[in-house]
Amino acid sequence: MSQWTHVNAIFRLNSIGRISDEQIIEMFGKRVSYKGMSSIEYDEDYEIKNKEKYLPIGSEGTLERSIWHSEDESSLASTTVSIFGDLRDYGDFDEIERWFNKCCNRCWIRQAVCQVCVEGVGTKIFQMKE
Repeated sequence: MSQWTHVNAIFRLNSIGRISDEQIIEMFGKRVSYKGMSSIEYDEDYEIKNKEKYLPIGSEGTLERSIWHSEDESSLASTTVSIFGDLRDYGDFDEIERWFNKCCNRCWIRQAVCQVCVEGVGTKIFQMKE
């Protein structure tokens, strides 16, 4: 039986000028679908190479990502990034928290919060440290 981890995170970013989608992908990580899992490189211990370049990843792919850009070009709160989804065969709160904190340190964050529910274990909520 598989263990599932459910993640819901939101990041409100500040910027002067528009942040490109490519910059956001670089900050938060690449998305990989179940079909794309065969393109991931593994080392001799079957660990994912360059894992830090991806969104958190389970046995069937990564979390999903949605990007919203404000239409108001004068707004400092320019972009909102949602990261969400379900990871199969995954149950590591600490790894998600490390990813979340790294994301918060990579850009100018106005506000960020992440809820992680590991089936059979519990729920934790992380928020940006000021």
